[in-house]
Amino acid sequence: MPIRRHGRGFEVRIQHGGRRISKTVATRADAQYVEAKLRQRIHDTKAGRTPTYSLEEAFVRWLNGEASQLKSRDSLDSVVRRVFDKVKGRPLHEIVDVAAKVEEQGRKDGLLPATINRRLACLRRVAKLAYRKWGWLDNDLGAKIQLLGGERKRSRYLTQAEAKRLIAASSGPMREAMRWFLLTGLRRGEFLKVTPESFRDRHLLVEISKSGKPRAIPLPAELDPNRFPYGLNETALERGFREARSRAGLEGVWLHDLRRTYGTWLLQNGASLAAIRDLLGHSDITMTSRYLGTTATDLKAAVRVLDRVGLSRGKKRAA
Repeated sequence: MPIRRHGRGFEVRIQHGGRRISKTVATRADAQYVEAKLRQRIHDTKAGRTPTYSLEEAFVRWLNGEASQLKSRDSLDSVVRRVFDKVKGRPLHEIVDVAAKVEEQGRKDGLLPATINRRLACLRRVAKLAYRKWGWLDNDLGAKIQLLGGERKRSRYLTQAEAKRLIAASSGPMREAMRWFLLTGLRRGEFLKVTPESFRDRHLLVEISKSGKPRAIPLPAELDPNRFPYGLNETALERGFREARSRAGLEGVWLHDLRRTYGTWLLQNGASLAAIRDLLGHSDITMTSRYLGTTATDLKAAVRVLDRVGLSRGKKRAA
């Protein structure tokens, strides 16, 4: 029998070319669908045609394969979630059309080119792997998915007055969450992985960082580990931030800008780039220097220290 009970689900098992193909799914209906797809692929292969795969299958293979080794996997998952509604039920060979839909929706939502490009880049990477490595496509459709021009470097950070306004506009556990983002520089994925065991001797331990290096963040006096808002998931975090941002009149601010604010405040108060690099968990100082925001006032304040060097010409001596 090609379909049989297996634990709480159903296993599809088919023999082809001396090799057994098996997959376990949740329901009998899912198993029947999988069986039909597998038999169609076997038939296509025998006829010399490239089997038809779905975009969902391609994304799953990418996420479980090459993408699973990326240091930025947490942020990648967040991007993928935003394109998955366009991917569901679509065959892989329609990926260029899906990319056009993603771009159209992004423009309609008023997203910046950089945000839209992150989503398009996921689709392009899957298309290129499907053609060059997996043999799932007959044509290089990834070459037809073009990224948008006009990306601008973001250097938005909050002033202390804006930060206080954002916190005041927050409600429930989001109010405390805002303080933690602003005063630790945590990434979204790092924040969601904090547990009571993450705290030791007034330090927050981040064991898995985007750079691959663990780090310990000293806690300022204002933060109490016993008040960390553990109950927030990603959906509640994003919704709470959007609502607070709107009430505070800070529509152009993103959640990630709170991390940039943390680093910028450290810089403005005399911290070295090396210290900020380690606190933010960057791999090198070049990344840190590009990341932080500076103003003309900051630069003038930095140059004022040269007034104390003592290179004044003084008065000319009498002849």
